[in-house]
Amino acid sequence: ELFFTKCHNIKNKLQLFYVKNMVKKTHLKGFSLIEISISLIILGILSSIGISQLKLMNKVLSQQKTQANIDFVIKSLGVYCTYKALKLPFPSKMDENVGCQNENMQNSFGIIPFKSLGIMEKFAKDGNGRWILYKMNPNFGKLQLTPSDKSLGIRDFHSEIAGDRVAFVIKTKNAKNEDELTIWYSEKNFIANYTNIRQQTEHEIKKAEILDNNLVF
Repeated sequence: ELFFTKCHNIKNKLQLFYVKNMVKKTHLKGFSLIEISISLIILGILSSIGISQLKLMNKVLSQQKTQANIDFVIKSLGVYCTYKALKLPFPSKMDENVGCQNENMQNSFGIIPFKSLGIMEKFAKDGNGRWILYKMNPNFGKLQLTPSDKSLGIRDFHSEIAGDRVAFVIKTKNAKNEDELTIWYSEKNFIANYTNIRQQTEHEIKKAEILDNNLVF
């Protein structure tokens, strides 16, 4: 009987201990509405900062990719110009023979003629996947222009760069179809830096004409 009495006492103590612990657990202090609100505000501020930084990073990466593609296109134009005896390709249409140069586009902006240049389509687009626009000067490489030559192209080709003509113009658009980036490339600098062709100066041409006229047969 003594043994059973002790066991019964132990059982009662264990039950009492369990009940006391359960009461303590049910009375644990939770978060108040103010604390939860403050936490949500902090999380919102941190997330907004993170999103703005992510947008800025994406914009920088997009600009870098755009510039890299434009640089690659310029080098490709230089190679084309070298092998085509100082001639630039015409722009390509966006809706017809995409990527192939079109002579009817000599006075208009079109897309980079990537097929005619022998490059991949991705290089003819900016960092956002939009077409890079291109317009060439029909009088590119001509030192002496006839009246009919002067009627070709746009006036920008004769006025945008002091002391030189514009070889071509590269332009990009934003999501609203507004001009985002416009670059005029100097004819002399392009020929000197991107081709293996040495362009004759007007003085050299006149000197050659004088020598031809003085030849005795």
